Amino acid sequence: MRFSTLIIVVIVLAIFPQMHHGQVNPQRPSVSDNAFITQFRQLELEFGLSHDAALSSFPALLKYGVSERFQAGLLINGLYQKAKNAKGRSGDPGFQFKYRAFTGDGYNGTFGLQLESLKGLGGKYTGYYVFFIPTKLVNIHSTIAEVYIPDLVTDDFYSTYAILLSPVLSGDFGFYAEIFGELRKSNSPVLGLDLGISYLLNPDLALDLAYYTSLNDFGPAESVQLGFTANIIKF
Repeated sequence: MRFSTLIIVVIVLAIFPQMHHGQVNPQRPSVSDNAFITQFRQLELEFGLSHDAALSSFPALLKYGVSERFQAGLLINGLYQKAKNAKGRSGDPGFQFKYRAFTGDGYNGTFGLQLESLKGLGGKYTGYYVFFIPTKLVNIHSTIAEVYIPDLVTDDFYSTYAILLSPVLSGDFGFYAEIFGELRKSNSPVLGLDLGISYLLNPDLALDLAYYTSLNDFGPAESVQLGFTANIIKF
């Protein structure tokens, strides 16, 4: 069974009322990861639509809480992608692993590793660290990553970062603002901004919407993302 077909089957299963048990743990739609782990023995799905003037895609992440501190997942940056004036195709698949290294007094620090297979470029390897700092007014997520793509002619090794601020709210709605970017040796720094909103429909299902834009001449294209995170089953 093809990877994209497997993810589609899981999405179909997630639509039916069999989701349980516990609070969902969305990573989407921000650039930052989060410093938390999918609950132990919980299978969780993130799925969405990303659209800009040049490309529409349907990214997905299927993740499982292997232990109280370790999470493993399968990802694809587009079950289906359609570029302007081009044929549609499937995106690039990969694996994600997260380990929560420490926690205490609300603080969390987590290490992550992402392994991807890029069409025409071979492998992409991303190691990152994300920490969570709570305050009375805002929660802070910050991600620092190092990316290695051996087959790139230049900038085969570069750094990325993201800082996310989210006000502390008591309801089911959540909001965030995030600055993110890339630091490369041969190119000017990339700088972008995204703003997002989420709604916890119930403990097993969260909906999200985000807007991305550039803060300099080298940042990302203006785009919109929408999607959901759902608990599928606990076993």
